[in-house]
Amino acid sequence: MHAHINRFDEIAGKVLRDLYGKFPQGSRPNPKSIGLTDEEPVLEKGRQLVSAEWEIIRDEINLALQWLTLEQLIAQSPAGQSSTFILTSKGFKALQRWSSECVPPRIS
Repeated sequence: MHAHINRFDEIAGKVLRDLYGKFPQGSRPNPKSIGLTDEEPVLEKGRQLVSAEWEIIRDEINLALQWLTLEQLIAQSPAGQSSTFILTSKGFKALQRWSSECVPPRIS
């Protein structure tokens, strides 16, 4: 398998697991919440200061969020920079392929 596909699978799987852990509340996954860094962003004059590594991972997460939303594995509400995401029933099924301990709610 190609390295970029492996990396996408890693990021997408971590995003889905992060959303699972916060279900039914929506959230916005970030590099720390998905477990790829321990870095805490610093707020300075209303701006978030982060490392170049954080920015790269954040961009990868945003691409995964776009694809997962397009494929209806997650839902976005409301649109924009401060939007949050939540797993859909389709997302729960996909997540079970990665982790059998992640069970969907009975209603899905």
